[in-house]
Amino acid sequence: MKRMLSHSFGLKKTITNLPKAKRYGVNNFHTNPTTRDEIESNEIYLWGSFGTDSFPIPERLFSNPSIFNNQKVIDVACGSEHIIFLTEEGYLYSMGVNKSGQCGYPASKDFLEKPYIIQSFAEELDYEWLNIPIQQTFNSEMFEIFKEAESIENSSAKKAFMTDKIRFGKVCCSRDTTFAITKDKKHIFACGLNDCSQLGMGYTTSPFQTKLFKLPLPSEIIEIDDIYSGCSKHAFIKVKVKDQEGNIKDNVIYGSGDNQFSQLGLGHFFHLNEVARVPLSFLNDNHSRSIDNISCGITHSILLTSEHGNGEVYSVGRGMEGQLGNSTKFSNEWRKIESLSNVQQITCGVNHNVVTKGKENGDAVDVYGWGSTIFYNPQFEPKLLLKDVKIKYLASGFNHSLLLTDDGLLSIGVGSSYQLGSKNRSNSEEEFIKVSHPNPKEIRKIVSGYAFNISI
Repeated sequence: MKRMLSHSFGLKKTITNLPKAKRYGVNNFHTNPTTRDEIESNEIYLWGSFGTDSFPIPERLFSNPSIFNNQKVIDVACGSEHIIFLTEEGYLYSMGVNKSGQCGYPASKDFLEKPYIIQSFAEELDYEWLNIPIQQTFNSEMFEIFKEAESIENSSAKKAFMTDKIRFGKVCCSRDTTFAITKDKKHIFACGLNDCSQLGMGYTTSPFQTKLFKLPLPSEIIEIDDIYSGCSKHAFIKVKVKDQEGNIKDNVIYGSGDNQFSQLGLGHFFHLNEVARVPLSFLNDNHSRSIDNISCGITHSILLTSEHGNGEVYSVGRGMEGQLGNSTKFSNEWRKIESLSNVQQITCGVNHNVVTKGKENGDAVDVYGWGSTIFYNPQFEPKLLLKDVKIKYLASGFNHSLLLTDDGLLSIGVGSSYQLGSKNRSNSEEEFIKVSHPNPKEIRKIVSGYAFNISI
């Protein structure tokens, strides 16, 4: 029995009882590997629900680096239903839902079933177009995708797509948006949903941006250190700035996007249409205190700051489900969660949070959580979930979280779409369960979307 791919973008592919991973076009890129190192360098697994298919346990997607032009994948990020891969050469590849252009392709192609390289809108950077036919720059399927949406034969369209001169060093996704920092840390490129001005383009009536373009940034920003988001429509950027006197200051936070519940910590409830500075009054010009991480829920945010190794957590926004970590149900300014100290890692989903708290001796940590979805009832104060574990990595999807430990990969929360990786659709509230991952010791990073997870 043949099954037509639900998102075949006009290529009329059919499959006959193929393994699920091949439904995403893996077979089209499958070539004979040359060495074992080549096979193992891109060990990518997916589990949960993605597109029209379900993966009850982690399943390997691609068997060798040829799908990424023989480059190793060094980073990965995902939104609610799309995935962005970053290769060692600084190229971005996208796959998944593209209804808002979050994969960097015309929104008329609402789903990309396999990774495609993203071309950047670089016309304003004055890069020269290589003197080769456009058909040789893109593979044939990419060419067909763009040709449907616009004429790519004219010279102005050629200028709009990058050569190989723009390389990226870090990638981050919010709900339906993609951000990437260039290797030189000078620019941020973005594409995708813009209904809450999360792209920081200034006031615009455009609900989305389908080409990866350079984000307009304030002139005082001289270096971009990191970008933070999550299952949200807002984002934060950590930068270095130079003031008018020439003084350089780091650990400065800027933001953009949805602020309906003051989740940007601005003291008001208006969306931030442009990338603008976020006041952090609790720092009090303490230059020895660093901003280590920020994680975004849909209506709240949490921030990890540390001094001499002592990590503290601050929260802001809506707290009706306990997501602020205290009895407060709303806060328009950053407030410290007093019950937490020596925090090392943080992550949050839509309405829940998970953190690791270090101990005085050894590398083992305790794991705390609060909010909803990972608990039977809303938990307004941090609650101990695990004791004395060694944590390598922490990640959250919309309604679930993952812990990579020395003893394996663990999950907690909603499992109705197999996102817990336990072979069934059961939830697991207040208790971590083991993920049936075939090779957890080799995992370098985990990211989670709405109801799926990716490990590299």
